[in-house]
Amino acid sequence: MADIPDDISNWSWAKFLLQLNSDSNIEEVTVVSYNYDIWLERVLLKLGIDFQVPLLSSSGAKFQLFKPHGSIS
Repeated sequence: MADIPDDISNWSWAKFLLQLNSDSNIEEVTVVSYNYDIWLERVLLKLGIDFQVPLLSSSGAKFQLFKPHGSIS
């Protein structure tokens, strides 16, 4: 599995995720992914964005990650 580079701040997706995370008007971000890999979880961790997988973890995080057909980290 390829490593996530240390500096991903120029990635469009990274900028978008960070913007969602820092916007106080956005209370919750729900992501549904059918990918089997854990790329999104690794990117969120690299960016320092807290997330939870409902029914498996309950941290009160803004980002909710649902993966009905894929693996979870």
